[in-house]
Amino acid sequence: LQAPPEGAAAAPLSGGSSSSTASPPSNQIPRDQVGDVRKLRQTTKLNMAACYLKLGEHQKCVDSCSAALELGSSPKAFFRRGQALAELRNLAGARADLERARELAPDDPKI
Repeated sequence: LQAPPEGAAAAPLSGGSSSSTASPPSNQIPRDQVGDVRKLRQTTKLNMAACYLKLGEHQKCVDSCSAALELGSSPKAFFRRGQALAELRNLAGARADLERARELAPDDPKI
C-alpha cells in the first residue's frame, strides 16, 4: 500500500463509504456510562482542588471546585472552595459555601 499523495484524502480502511448503521465514533461515551464518567470527572476535579489547597494555590482550588460543581452538587466542593475563599479573604463567599456544605452533609464531622 502507498500513502495518498500529499493533500489528497485517504480512502476509508473498509473500502466502502460510511453508513447510518456504523458504530459511533470511539471518542463518544456510551449512554449507560455517562453518569459514571461525570462522577469520575467531578472526583478528579475535587482531588485537584485538595492538592491546590494544600499547596496554597487558593485561586486554582476555587476554580477546580467551581468546575466540580458544574458537574453536580457536592459538599466537598463547597467545603474546599469555602476554605480557599477564606484564605483569599473573600469571607462572604467562604461563609456561603461553608454553610451550603453543612446543609448538604450535616452529619459529616469533617465539614
